[in-house]
Amino acid sequence: MTKRLLVGALSVGVAILGLPVVVMDAAQAAPGATTPVVAIHVSETTRGLWDTHGHNGPTGFPYDVLPESLRQALSSDGTPFVEVSDADIAGGALLNGVVPKYPIVISLANEDVPTAAESEINAYVAAGGFLLVGSSGLKKFETEIGLTATTGFFAKANQFRKETGQEDHRLVSHIPDGLLRWDMPDGREEDNIVPPWFSGAPHNSWSHWVFTTSLPGTDPAAVVARAYLDGTDQGPLIATKADPSGGHYIYFGTFSPLIDHGSFHSGMYSYMVIRNAIEWAFEAAELPILKRSTWQYDYDAAFNVRHDFESVPDDIENGILISTQQDNAIGAAAVPPVVIRGDYYFTTGTVNDGVLNSANAIANMRTAVGLGATIASHNGGEPHPFNFDGNPDTPSYSVGDYAYRHWGPDEVLDVTSPLPDDPEDPNRTIEQYIEDSIEASFSEIEGWMATPFAIDNGRAGCGGAGNCPRVWAAPGLNSTRDQSQTIVESLGPIIGSDQAAGPFPHETISYVNPLTPFDTAGTPEIFLSMPVNEWYKERVGSLDNELTVAQSVENYSSIENLQDAIDYYDSIGAFINIIGHKRTSPVDGPGSCGAGNLRCSLQREYVEYLADDPTRWSTNAVGIYDWWVEREKFSVSGHTFSENPSTISAALTNTSTDPDISVEVVIPDWASGNLQITEVKIGGATANPSDWR
Repeated sequence: MTKRLLVGALSVGVAILGLPVVVMDAAQAAPGATTPVVAIHVSETTRGLWDTHGHNGPTGFPYDVLPESLRQALSSDGTPFVEVSDADIAGGALLNGVVPKYPIVISLANEDVPTAAESEINAYVAAGGFLLVGSSGLKKFETEIGLTATTGFFAKANQFRKETGQEDHRLVSHIPDGLLRWDMPDGREEDNIVPPWFSGAPHNSWSHWVFTTSLPGTDPAAVVARAYLDGTDQGPLIATKADPSGGHYIYFGTFSPLIDHGSFHSGMYSYMVIRNAIEWAFEAAELPILKRSTWQYDYDAAFNVRHDFESVPDDIENGILISTQQDNAIGAAAVPPVVIRGDYYFTTGTVNDGVLNSANAIANMRTAVGLGATIASHNGGEPHPFNFDGNPDTPSYSVGDYAYRHWGPDEVLDVTSPLPDDPEDPNRTIEQYIEDSIEASFSEIEGWMATPFAIDNGRAGCGGAGNCPRVWAAPGLNSTRDQSQTIVESLGPIIGSDQAAGPFPHETISYVNPLTPFDTAGTPEIFLSMPVNEWYKERVGSLDNELTVAQSVENYSSIENLQDAIDYYDSIGAFINIIGHKRTSPVDGPGSCGAGNLRCSLQREYVEYLADDPTRWSTNAVGIYDWWVEREKFSVSGHTFSENPSTISAALTNTSTDPDISVEVVIPDWASGNLQITEVKIGGATANPSDWR
């Protein structure tokens, strides 16, 4: 149960079953109380010994990528957290008297925890706390968790299956039954959609690293799910062990469970394992979760209609305007009406390659932007550099070929052969070539919209001011390697990464310097990642048949499959962002899909279903970014909880002028099943019904 409240006052109260749970300005926790926040364990000892274990070898990730991914995921979904070090834990930071100070501690790959801290962690669980141990952190808790580190190191996996009898376990109930393809990045140098000409490391596959475990002969853990590599069992991936006190050990064996590159991957499902563990722990502690709301007060979720038209000439020339007109008509027919502002990504150089009527294409784009569309870069400023690398094992492309302009930075960073001379830089490197290509793409878009037209591309008023924001998405989502991120960020886009640390927008994480934000150059205020959605297709046949993720709207099995995805992302308050490679077509007449053309018709069905719920915020990529900047001006901290009356307290800091900033109170579904909201107070007085819902 979630209730959202405006933050115009610093004192808010919610009565549950007649017992008030009060949310107000900071108060001191009563002795023995559990603080209602998540604790992230950042192990300075493990960080110091990281390289000695070879972890930079298999993945390339420095230690701090793991806690930083957790920080970003929780910050984006609004979950409050604190950080605790080895020294903090050894000093007693996990206990408040004889009770857990926090409902749950999350400790990812912390395999070098000092003995004193290890003892305190076990005492915390014995007092009723929850511990989520990630991958090689198991080494310190094999006996307590009931798993054995088989080899003491990691192995590859690319499949997932819930253990028989555990299909409805709360940690994995969101995951389909049966054998699943379970793709995640294997490291920081991996391409997302792997070109076929890259057959060797580091551009090999989406199989990822899991810590290998087995069950001991006595007192084993309860296995919830297993990992596989092409059918070979790699051991328990998710397992639990209950302490008689009511505390729990939870094991999750994926090395980097919150690092995802989207599209074909399973990152959202992995994120939800951790979120489910958090909610389980808060429920066990009988604590509500006071969150900074992800979205504006009136909305439970947000959606962006993203059209990737890539390098398809007719879609670029005519499809952008047709889709914009159809999306507008769908929004106008919705009850209540909604404004749908589509984002259109394509390779801009295609406009000038002689494969379409460039004057007509540009005129149609201007008309579409005037109707609310945003024109965004999908690269294409320069031809594919493989045309010039002199390598007989890589292809060359001609004008009009799909990949002539459609290429992402990640897939070409390793090109070392000479590139075409540039008058201003005759000896340019591949990094300079990538930068020139993307800059040319941005400049082309800006030229199409500039004076005398001064069209507002993405944000109201930006055309006249000459400061319309740059928006980027890499072809094939191939822009996650740090070199690519650095190049893209230097050119000033506000949206520029294909990374996903959960299903919410978040600040992009560097895989080289994870504690240093990419926005240090000051170009955008935040270098934002906008994750695309992942959802499994409908199962056909046996549970032993491998089920895969739908990569884009037209790849879903049916409209019901697509609607299920939308409904689920809506239910968790996430960002609904499914890539569409097809235009939104008319129902009938010229340009319509025709009977039985599911891949075509799904795009229209998708937009219609999104528009059908007024609690979903319809916006574009720029709107998401602008909101995120405002949201960062508001924080909730200093959470405490006490009883008699039951009171949750926090300090609210708000420098935003947006009137729709809000907080959420997530009330655990306790065993009684009879929870009801009976009263809400703001500033000590009964709240106006318009200020909470």
